[in-house]
Amino acid sequence: MVDLVDELIVVDTGSHDRSAEIASQFGARVFHFKWCDDFSAARNFSIDQATGQWILVLDADEEISAWDHPRIRELIRKDGIYGYELVQRNYLHDLRLNGAVPCDGEYPEESGFKGFLPVPVIRLFRNDPRIRFQMPVHELVLYSMKEHGLPWVPINIPIHHFGYATEGNSPKKLAFYKSLGGKKLLKAPSNFMAYYELGVNRVSAGKYNEAIELLRKSVNLKPDFHQSRMMLGTALMNIGNFDEAVPQLEKAIELCPSDFGALNNLGTILRIKGCLKEARSCFEKALAVSPENSIILHNLGLVFRDQWNFEQAKQIFQKALEYSPNSLESLLELAIIMAKKGERKKAIQYVRRALKLDPANKKAKHLSKILAHKPVTVSLCMIVRDEEENLRDLLPTVKNIFDEIVIVDTGSTDNTKLVALEHGARVFDFPWCDDFSAARNFSIAKATG
Repeated sequence: MVDLVDELIVVDTGSHDRSAEIASQFGARVFHFKWCDDFSAARNFSIDQATGQWILVLDADEEISAWDHPRIRELIRKDGIYGYELVQRNYLHDLRLNGAVPCDGEYPEESGFKGFLPVPVIRLFRNDPRIRFQMPVHELVLYSMKEHGLPWVPINIPIHHFGYATEGNSPKKLAFYKSLGGKKLLKAPSNFMAYYELGVNRVSAGKYNEAIELLRKSVNLKPDFHQSRMMLGTALMNIGNFDEAVPQLEKAIELCPSDFGALNNLGTILRIKGCLKEARSCFEKALAVSPENSIILHNLGLVFRDQWNFEQAKQIFQKALEYSPNSLESLLELAIIMAKKGERKKAIQYVRRALKLDPANKKAKHLSKILAHKPVTVSLCMIVRDEEENLRDLLPTVKNIFDEIVIVDTGSTDNTKLVALEHGARVFDFPWCDDFSAARNFSIAKATG
């Protein structure tokens, strides 16, 4: 960053390592600020020290690509603009989060990550006393710029944020932001975003009832904010309150048809309620927005499984594993399908992969125990004559249930034998001798089950 800026200001809020010393070595002006549970106070202290005409605000785990330095230099020469809204890219190792965008190699900073969550933020603005951060957490200059009617322009220059991928939603971090979020609500009790942010925090912590109360208030304050409705529907779904969850998720989708998180959660509820056609539609719409999302793919696979379309389900679960090789749920579903199809070795391979990921998993251990025993096989034995049409209807429904189908033909003149062979049956001829037992016994003599 030293190539982009004319001065570098670092405000240390109480480091116990060599942060301040290292910053000084790179030519930064270092100031100390006693932490007071208020990010805006610390941010504003930092910009009070700035002497430049423009201010760029970054955290220690953020950077602007060198490719974009000339663009920023050009932008700050324009008159009549007080700020620029950049795109903070919160890099991820997992694309399953709602709103995640896959990396496409546009920037070298993407290396090692699968995608990012884009968040628009005004971080480049004039050094003007009217422009100050507000709110103790999720602090923004947006509010002060709106208050004073200062224009800003959105630009497609990313801030590469790497810390989100490593820290995630750790319990310590969630507790820290919960405390700050509560203080933000005290200062802004009518701010829908404050309720939303704290509600998301509580969902991430698994405190769904707390989240529901907060998110309801956010929805009441701003009914057209689709993200509050999506998170409220998600929290309600997680406590099993499907009747209230569905209208919230449907409204979120109405407000934002590309909200694949809302589509996925609505599809999940519909599948559980047995509305498989509608559930499939939700998952397919979600995949049109997020095609590499392994969770949505897995859920679509469950729909095909519930419809007894095991071949299609297998293909979908395998595709989910392409994007998320360590998906325990998809591995176990594939193991069950392979076992049903009689492909015992493949089933065992999937179970072993699952147990390697989670040796204590009860479902995987149970499947392993079942597959360890020599499987019991079942043969379907039939005697037929001129049953072409009946076999066309029957055999597709039973061929995945039995390990083999034995067809004994006693003198058909139609295409009975051909239909049986097309569906994988073993076909034998038996001259009719007016004795059903003789024909039956001939058929079971051919069985290997």
